[in-house]
Amino acid sequence: MALYNNSSWSQTFYLKLKGVPVNLTGWALRMQIKKRQDDATALIDLTTANNKITIGSEGRISLNLPYTDTALLQAGLYYFDIVRTDGPLAPQRHLGGRI
Repeated sequence: MALYNNSSWSQTFYLKLKGVPVNLTGWALRMQIKKRQDDATALIDLTTANNKITIGSEGRISLNLPYTDTALLQAGLYYFDIVRTDGPLAPQRHLGGRI
């Protein structure tokens, strides 16, 4: 995944379990972007509450960052994770990696 400074960014994922789309109705998700994987504080937070993450049918997770957020990032490597923040198994990590 690549993010560009001062540019709006979006990415869509589909969450499936054994090839079957996961019903995300009512889920609360958070994505944090950090400079180092073990940093306690995120540089940018995307959540379903702040509408930077939207969920839809067929297991769709859409991430959206306005250019005002990407302007906070300098060139370099960053880490992200997407976590379910509600439900009986929360926090539950579903995706992570490098940007």
